[in-house]
Amino acid sequence: MIVAEDGFAVSGTLKFFDFPVDSGSIVSRGACPECGSPIVSRNSNMLGRVFVRVSSLDDSEIAKPQMMVYASRAPSWRPLDPALPAFPEMPPQAQKA
Repeated sequence: MIVAEDGFAVSGTLKFFDFPVDSGSIVSRGACPECGSPIVSRNSNMLGRVFVRVSSLDDSEIAKPQMMVYASRAPSWRPLDPALPAFPEMPPQAQKA
């Protein structure tokens, strides 16, 4: 789930790890320093946005999918929703939320 960084807050401390990704940007992944559960990511090419793991929310029903990225990597047992736009990899910058 992508949200505006200025409207997002985490209670507690996260431990961040930086990784280069396909686009050449750096993704910083924040996890719980105690158990390692992934919580949030930031992408150096998408400033002002935060990628929140829906599994980390108290109420995952607030998140409704609007597109699918990296659809080419979906497992065979996970059918894609034909009602949503799907991109085999990361969509062009103009189409990102």
